[in-house]
Amino acid sequence: MFSIWDHCHVDPTVVEEFELLQSELNGRTARDNNQDTITTNSIDIPSSSSFNEKFSVDNKIQSILCDTNDSCQAALELLDSVLLIVQDVKSAYFDVTGRTNSLIQKCEDLLEQQVIYTFQIISIVLHLFASSA
Repeated sequence: MFSIWDHCHVDPTVVEEFELLQSELNGRTARDNNQDTITTNSIDIPSSSSFNEKFSVDNKIQSILCDTNDSCQAALELLDSVLLIVQDVKSAYFDVTGRTNSLIQKCEDLLEQQVIYTFQIISIVLHLFASSA
């Protein structure tokens, strides 16, 4: 059976990179809670390096997701084209089936006419033999 996931996949290296980014982000979050803030008048403000690191990770994650989306879109386009071909084949099948059924009916009609004609000829020949005897 066809599975969309056969055509819509993520490169294993991308998965590894995503997991690495996720673990880095989890590590940074714990560290951010302890170190990367500046206290000003009892307000915690994230430091610029912490913000830049998170922004960089977010951009990488967004890039990975865009690549995955592109892969899935390509698979869906392939699936759409396959479905169009299947619809064309289905239409052609019904056309050929209709023609075949029509041809079978005509052959059966011709065969019936041939049997009737042959029977008539045999009747005439037998009638001639019976009358000449």
